[in-house]
Amino acid sequence: MGDFHCPVGAPMITGEGCINCKMCLAVTKEEMAAATKIVGEYIRSESALRHREKAIKKISVCGKGGAGKSTVTALLALSLCRLGYKPLVIDTDDSNEGTACKLGIEEQPLPLMDASSRFGMDPHADMSWLSKDPLHIEEIPAAYVAEADGVRFMRIGKIENPFQGCSCDLGEIVKRLMQNIELREGEMVIADQDAGTESFGRGVEQGSDTVLIVTEPSRDSLLLSAGRAHEIPV
Repeated sequence: MGDFHCPVGAPMITGEGCINCKMCLAVTKEEMAAATKIVGEYIRSESALRHREKAIKKISVCGKGGAGKSTVTALLALSLCRLGYKPLVIDTDDSNEGTACKLGIEEQPLPLMDASSRFGMDPHADMSWLSKDPLHIEEIPAAYVAEADGVRFMRIGKIENPFQGCSCDLGEIVKRLMQNIELREGEMVIADQDAGTESFGRGVEQGSDTVLIVTEPSRDSLLLSAGRAHEIPV
C-alpha cells in the first residue's frame, strides 16, 4: 500500500491505540470495506462520548470544491465573533487562498508547512510548540497567527512548486494541531478543510467536535455529502 497513515493514529498494528481494524493489511476491496466499517463505528462511538462530555468548540467545514466552504467559514467566524466568542480559523486547504481574503487578512501569517522540510521550508524552524498536548492558543507563536476584526487566522500553506508529492504530511500536521489544541472559555476553532473527502482518509476530522458539510444544488455535491454523512461524526 506504500506509505500508510492510520486513521486512528496508531503507531503500529496491535500497538497502543490500535483498534484491530486491519486497514493497514487490507488488499482487496472487501477487506478495505470491512476495515472502513470498523473505523467508522469506532469514530462514531468516540464522538458520542465526546458530545456527552463537552460542548461543540471545534468545527470542521467540509464539502465539494467550489461549494462555498471558505465563505461559510468566514461568515460563521465573523458571526461568532459578534456574539462574543473568540474564533480561530485554520485554513487547511493546500490549494486555495480564498479564506484569508474573506476574513480581511491582509498580511498572511507563517504557514504550518514549516513543520515539514519536505516542502522546501526551513528544516531548522522551531515547531516544538506544535507537539504540546494540551496546546493553548496563546502558546502559538505570534508569527503563525494573524488577526482581523477579532478573528484569529492560521494557515497550513500552499503547495506552489511541482513534483512535491501529495499533501499527506500537511494532513498529519493539521490533525495533530486539532487534537492537541485545548480551548479556554469562549474560544472556538473552525477548520476550513480542503475539497472533497481526502481529509477524512487522513482522519483530520477526529480532532473536531462536529463536521459542517457545505453543499450546492448539484448532483456531485449532494452525492459527495450524502455518501459520507453516515460515516462521520456530526
